[in-house]
Amino acid sequence: MNVLTRHSAGYLLIIIVLSFAFAPSWAGCQSSPADGSDGGLSDSQVPPSGPLALTAHDAYQTEKVGDIPSRPDERYVVVELTIINRTTEALPLVAGLFSLIAESGLEYIGHPATSALSSGCPENAKLGSGKQTRCAIAFAAPATVKASAVSLRVVLGPAQHYEATTAVKVIRCSSCGDSCRLLDRDADHCGACNQSVGAGRCVGGKAVCEDNAELCGNRCVDLQTDPQHCGACNRPAHSGGSCVGGKPSCASGLLTCNAACVDISTDPRHCGKCDNPVGQNAECIGGKSVCSSGYRECGLACVNTSSDRQNCGQCGKICPSGYSCGRGSFVLTKCRRAGTPAVGQSCTALCQSQGTTCAAASYYNSAGRSTFDVGCWEAHQSWMSNFICHCEY
Repeated sequence: MNVLTRHSAGYLLIIIVLSFAFAPSWAGCQSSPADGSDGGLSDSQVPPSGPLALTAHDAYQTEKVGDIPSRPDERYVVVELTIINRTTEALPLVAGLFSLIAESGLEYIGHPATSALSSGCPENAKLGSGKQTRCAIAFAAPATVKASAVSLRVVLGPAQHYEATTAVKVIRCSSCGDSCRLLDRDADHCGACNQSVGAGRCVGGKAVCEDNAELCGNRCVDLQTDPQHCGACNRPAHSGGSCVGGKPSCASGLLTCNAACVDISTDPRHCGKCDNPVGQNAECIGGKSVCSSGYRECGLACVNTSSDRQNCGQCGKICPSGYSCGRGSFVLTKCRRAGTPAVGQSCTALCQSQGTTCAAASYYNSAGRSTFDVGCWEAHQSWMSNFICHCEY
């Protein structure tokens, strides 16, 4: 076995030259059947006249072939080819016999990752004389390479050299986030990054819908089941519901209220029935309006009896004029406790000394209850325990 080598852009292109005597076992692959058939390739008979021929169909970049990722600065270029053998020999289809030719003239040898392609040319097969097949070859090349052609060179002996070349146009992948995508065929990035076709395929960057789907904008949807396009494009199903047979549907236990599926046993806007909202400070429990924690039902309202002037401490207990409700009791408004005056001093005098006027004077009697009937002008007596002045603010 003779090996001829040459360099191109840091890549080593290896053309394997075998004598005809070694052709049945090519580069370690299994030998072809004795009858010169293609070893299981999908093929059809071609009149055995003329040389070796190639035709490129699809060519694209990708970051991964099967489970084999490309190097960070490279991309795989996958080229699908029709190969026609009009020679008199059975020809091997080893990936290393194919080259990707760049516009610069540099060549990149077929990559072993070809075997990971579902449509890759099988390494252990030969293409029989007068036959053709269609399969793909993977090449590893710089991400920015501009390829112009693919060639196949087969040397079986000193006088048996076969070569074919075909022009190729590679579809470059586009960066979508952290991955490189083919926008002309990627169902999740069809025509643009993150633009999914839905129930269909991406062909030429456009959504092609399945038989049971319709195109709504750029996405194929099933109008019978899609909750955003129920029965027609842009006609959503009920909020919280689903689309069944092209019609909005609510789950069991839910009721349709104003184009929404609601649980009338808990929904505060539809409590017990549609359009029956609960009142302020209330919630819906078991389809009935119930006052929230810390509130008490007084008439038709839920109130906080610790601070409500109309229901201070209990329902219907109204604070007198000048008083507010604090902790369920009447409290003078617009006043502050100024303290206890000196014996013989009145609250009027104490409040005036603080730049304000007296609102009330009180003292705690023997029963411990506050009495507000002491005049502001009356002086504090020694027997008045807990004498308190209240000054306006």
